[in-house]
Amino acid sequence: MAPSRSRSRPSPGPTTAEVVAAAFDRSVAQLRLELPRVRRDEGAEAVHQARVATRRLRSDLRTFRPVLEREWADALRTSVRPLTDLLGVVRDADVLDARLARDQVWLASRHAPALAALRERLGERRSAAWAELIARLDTPDTEALLDVLVTAAVEPRVRPDLADRPAAETLLPLVAGPWRRLERAVRHLGPDPTDADLHSVRILAKRCRYAAEAADPATGGRARRFARAAAALQDRLGEWHDAVAAAEWLEAVAPELTGEHAFAAGLVAAAELDDAARRRAAWEPAWRRLAAPKRRRFLADLAPGADGPC
Repeated sequence: MAPSRSRSRPSPGPTTAEVVAAAFDRSVAQLRLELPRVRRDEGAEAVHQARVATRRLRSDLRTFRPVLEREWADALRTSVRPLTDLLGVVRDADVLDARLARDQVWLASRHAPALAALRERLGERRSAAWAELIARLDTPDTEALLDVLVTAAVEPRVRPDLADRPAAETLLPLVAGPWRRLERAVRHLGPDPTDADLHSVRILAKRCRYAAEAADPATGGRARRFARAAAALQDRLGEWHDAVAAAEWLEAVAPELTGEHAFAAGLVAAAELDDAARRRAAWEPAWRRLAAPKRRRFLADLAPGADGPC
């Protein structure tokens, strides 16, 4: 496999190609660092970081699509998705187990064995998902994918007519787009948004964050405050979503449980739903911080009405 050439620090006034390459290199380097740890099953953090790398890469391919050779970008996004999905299944099990471990602390000691049994059930699910992930990593297709990703980080297929243009000119509009979609989604929320609507806001906040982080070299670092605020909103909604997901899993396994196991699952599910309700009420301050005009001053460098490269 060819070595990855780091481009994490573009030169002053970077070109479009330099910024795109730096963004791709960041994710590819992180993925190549974490996958050996995933293979050794070194714990939840390795899986988490590998998943973040693939999700960020797919997000950057989406964000930069207008400046890339589109067929190449779309094909690469598609090829990365199976790995992202498999990492996601393992990661979701790790997050759920961490929540159940926390719940086990406050649960009365007489219910602890029942919750431990639930965690064993979850562990079996996690083991099966990890085995499927490792089987995927051991295929020639994955080895070929990693080679393609290294090449993409060194020489991304940026449109020839845009590659040498200033990144501030071509990429800042690509941050404005995700922001407008997020703002519109929040504006259209009712007073009691559905779980699906809030989950959509979380996904859009993540895309805003990744877009700002990817394009930050084109702003001289001025997009960082916006990216940090988007990350805070994403984290708030992520905590809410984790509680909802825990309650949903317990509800799903409840019909298979009896006696003490069913009772313990009900207690924990009720606690997770209470936590979800509290966190549902706590995301709006993070949104207001992100929406403050000072966070988006870097976008004022856009020419009036600019929509980015056509």
